[in-house]
Amino acid sequence: SSASSASAFSAAAAGPDSSASPVFASLDAPPSFVCIDPLAKAFGIGRAGVSSDTDEDRRHLKKLAQRFDATAQRALLFSNPSRPPVVLSSLLLDDAAYVQRFAVQSDTGEQSVLTLRMTLEERLAPDYKSATIFEQWVVQSVTGEPEDITEIPAGPERRHPPEAIVEAQLDALRNGDVAQVRYFASPANVAATGPIETFTRMLAAPTYAPLCDPASRHRVLKTAQLSKDSFVELVEVTTGGGGSSAGKGGKGGGVPVSKHIYMFLLGRQAELHHAGAGGSDRQLSYYASTVNTGGGGIGGETINVMPTGMPGVDVAGCWMTDAVTAVGAADLGRYGLTN
Repeated sequence: SSASSASAFSAAAAGPDSSASPVFASLDAPPSFVCIDPLAKAFGIGRAGVSSDTDEDRRHLKKLAQRFDATAQRALLFSNPSRPPVVLSSLLLDDAAYVQRFAVQSDTGEQSVLTLRMTLEERLAPDYKSATIFEQWVVQSVTGEPEDITEIPAGPERRHPPEAIVEAQLDALRNGDVAQVRYFASPANVAATGPIETFTRMLAAPTYAPLCDPASRHRVLKTAQLSKDSFVELVEVTTGGGGSSAGKGGKGGGVPVSKHIYMFLLGRQAELHHAGAGGSDRQLSYYASTVNTGGGGIGGETINVMPTGMPGVDVAGCWMTDAVTAVGAADLGRYGLTN
């Protein structure tokens, strides 16, 4: 429901009491967004309302998935590892907190490094007419990142996660490399956009000019896995604030600070036919409607970020951008953000 999904974004993650695990308490994070219908389908769980057992399975799956960020959901829930994970490091933070990092490659070819955080919790087990207290290690969270966080992808490859594709496009935009920006766009959107001259004029429009500012800075606000093949990332781009006499809020002799939020919608390319745009749009509508506590449509103007064509490049199974949308202030609440 809308209310439960909105609270999932704002509530703190379930975990041990901070007094029992003081070191690990600082690692808590809000639960991740879960698009439960495609995830339940991936696990072979039926639709909601089919039976009480099915509904219970869906609830348990959602609670588990809320402890996984988008990268971890793709690697462990929507896909299967194609080779045994490689443990990179393990650390016992205290008697009740444990962290392990390991490299994985999914059956889609995507490569990432996952960080598993576990806590030791007390549980109750039935014991005749009473109960026995025992300790059990439980998963608190699993988060991920690209296998090589220092690498900016030069082109679409199966191993690159969608987060890396967004970084590559932001880097190309700041450097004014329009052709490279289009290189990461889905073929269906390329066909819809037209000549590169038209695309260049769109980028020069006031709505998207901040993306092309070489002095701009950005930070990721949210990511969400909408399905196995659909992903969304919300990015804040900040411009201005330069100059030695610039004061707080960009006042003074510098350029005033201006903040802009953009939504990158990406799809994994199918083997024979692009399935990103339509499917991504449907999942995005679900994402917006379940996070939203109010009403109204998705605001902002949409720009299709498309390449001119990639002769000889096989993009099957690659993450590519379907669209970039400027998110208006009135729509921040729809994505679990505040003004």
